[in-house]
Amino acid sequence: MKIVIVDNSRIVRESLRKLLSKIDGVGIVGQADNWVSAMEVIATQRPDVVLLDISISPMNSLDVLANAVILNPQSTFIILTDHVDKQTERECRRRGAKYFFDKNNDIEILLETLGAQQRTSAQA
Repeated sequence: MKIVIVDNSRIVRESLRKLLSKIDGVGIVGQADNWVSAMEVIATQRPDVVLLDISISPMNSLDVLANAVILNPQSTFIILTDHVDKQTERECRRRGAKYFFDKNNDIEILLETLGAQQRTSAQA
């Protein structure tokens, strides 16, 4: 399963890379810290999963999400953010996110979700 990580924090990207490397069959095919790089790596790598922080700049991440879904609709888009509220979650889902996780509290759930998705895709 090919994953792209989009987060403006280098520390978060590195931490996610280390955590995700423990899941069999998962490969990080790209990383981005801004919307321009995000769109480029999504277009070129065609990942199975995009982990997207809602607060990358300078563009609104909701717009990045909507454009990325149009660019690569077969990807699963997962929002991983510390800006957690129901209105933002609803808007992210409306724009194409399949999952919405709290960066500070839901890492284990994220890993379980990705592990399950990898197992499902490996069986297909």
